[in-house]
Amino acid sequence: MNTNMNNQTVNPCGCTPIVCPERVCVVHCTHRYNQPVIIPVRTHVVNHFVPCYTYEIVRSTSEENVCPGNTQQGLR
Repeated sequence: MNTNMNNQTVNPCGCTPIVCPERVCVVHCTHRYNQPVIIPVRTHVVNHFVPCYTYEIVRSTSEENVCPGNTQQGLR
């Protein structure tokens, strides 16, 4: 084996090197960024009214006069 001053093997036959097609290595990088997403929300309020009974006493007054010996009674 013949070597030159740089410790490389010398090609004794003078052959040209074979060049293969280029190989491509792909590196996928993921970068995050903020993308606003708007979510509309509508609130609908339904008011239900239920009766709650409160009792009120309505008073009325009547008055009667009674006279002894009188057959008619006076009502007011």
